[in-house]
Amino acid sequence: RQMADSVRKIREELDESLKIADPDEQQMVARREIEERLAWQTRIFDDREKSTKYVCEVPTLLEQRLFQIGRDVAEHLPQN
Repeated sequence: RQMADSVRKIREELDESLKIADPDEQQMVARREIEERLAWQTRIFDDREKSTKYVCEVPTLLEQRLFQIGRDVAEHLPQN
């Protein structure tokens, strides 16, 4: 949530920067820095989101696979 808030704030900074009709050189440099920060923060956010999904989904998939293997093994055990 904090990362999303950070990206949102940087986006708001960029929006404010874009409202300047005729920016001078210093404002253009500042705008490019904001755009670069936004690009990096967005990339980090996306990477972390993908990692979180992976970390959450893999244990479930492993558990399902292990359950199926257990069933397969149980079918080959002698019945009493």
